[in-house]
Amino acid sequence: MILKNNAKRLITINGALVEGQRVTSYQIRPGNNPSVDVPDELCDNEFVKALLDDGSLIKVGESAKPVVETTETETTGDYDAMNKTDLTAFAEAQGIEVKSAWSKAEIIAEIEKLEAE
Repeated sequence: MILKNNAKRLITINGALVEGQRVTSYQIRPGNNPSVDVPDELCDNEFVKALLDDGSLIKVGESAKPVVETTETETTGDYDAMNKTDLTAFAEAQGIEVKSAWSKAEIIAEIEKLEAE
C-alpha cells in the first residue's frame, strides 16, 4: 500500500521481528515528502487502520511490492538494506562487540562470519 502522511508528525510503521530485533521500519514523513510503499501485510493492523480512518495517513495507491511470506532464513542474509544503526543493534543482539569505527561492510562481515560458524 502506498501511503502519504497527512499529519503534522512523523509516522513509523515497524516491520516484523527477526530474532527479537526489528530489522525494517517505514518512516512516512509529513509535509511535501514522497509517499512510502509499505508492504500490505504491515498495513493490516489496528494501528495503520486507525491512522487511515482519522485521515493521518492517506492511501494513494497499491503496493508495487509483492506480498510474500518471509522466513527467518530469507531475511538473515539481507543486511544491505539495513542502515548502520540497525546493523549495530542487530549485531550486538547476536553478541558481537561492534566498534564505533567499523563501517557498515565490516559489521555485515562480522554478522556473516558468526552465522557461518
